[in-house]
Amino acid sequence: TLPGSLIDLTSYPDFDSYLTQTFSNKRRSYFKKCENMLHACFDISHKVYYGAMEKEVYESIFRAFQRMQSDRFKQLGIKDDSMGMWPIYEKNTLQLVLEKKACISVIYDGSKPIAISLNYLLGKAVFGFTKTFDMAYAKFGLGNFMLLKMIAWSHQEGFEVLDFMKGEYSYKNRFTDNSYAFLIQVAYSKKNLKQRVWGLTLTLGLRVFYSLYHVYRFLGLHGLLRQKTYTREKESPVKSQELSKNESSILPTETKTHLDAIKNKDFKKAVCDFCFMNKEPLKSIELYTTEVGEEYLKLISPSKAVLLTNSTSKTRR
Repeated sequence: TLPGSLIDLTSYPDFDSYLTQTFSNKRRSYFKKCENMLHACFDISHKVYYGAMEKEVYESIFRAFQRMQSDRFKQLGIKDDSMGMWPIYEKNTLQLVLEKKACISVIYDGSKPIAISLNYLLGKAVFGFTKTFDMAYAKFGLGNFMLLKMIAWSHQEGFEVLDFMKGEYSYKNRFTDNSYAFLIQVAYSKKNLKQRVWGLTLTLGLRVFYSLYHVYRFLGLHGLLRQKTYTREKESPVKSQELSKNESSILPTETKTHLDAIKNKDFKKAVCDFCFMNKEPLKSIELYTTEVGEEYLKLISPSKAVLLTNSTSKTRR
């Protein structure tokens, strides 16, 4: 049916050898640069919940997980087909974590989750079920950082396979070293006429569907569709204007705020982008906005002051 991909962890004596054999010097340097920038700009930590997890922590992480996942799909302008399954995942996964049949990998900025992956475990195999991250931190290569942390953890814990499961994405081609085909088996009773008709009809329907899919895939049309989907991500509507010393003074109508309190996701991403571009730690930056709402955001760092405005709004300073 569909192609899948995985990493054979037994092929590498340690995580460093995986990096060396899989990625070029340039790519490894890029990973290291992004990691160093993350730690320099934010209070970054990583934790894998495996065998133990408090219920309150679990519920908090799942809320953040669903929120980030929803935001990501909205940004892409596509529907999250798994939305209806989230209550089932949330109900069952904590017990699986306690039984070491699942693990949840979380990247934190302080106490706030900014990247989460849910993985199910069977024997010596880790199945990367689903993952998401806060798009405000996208410039820092957070998706790559999260994957590398999970690969290192899986190797350290003695797992032999990290299965990325079905789906064709460019990042999977970069990180995995083996591919395979997903299979569907249809089971039915040949003695029961109704079941036999159902089984043969379903089998025929599946064969036709996946035959057409593989023609579609062979022609490269699936790649064009995905490219079209991802081009829906529009450029940020936030405009940045550097302020003079006089313009950077704080007005009586402005109030100090912080990154987590910013509701406008475009402003939030613009602040993180500023940290990346200027190598400024978030804790060294002061943020101010109007008392009546986020019409604009004034960002004051040790090196410069910047006014962030939304191109769709009329801003008064």
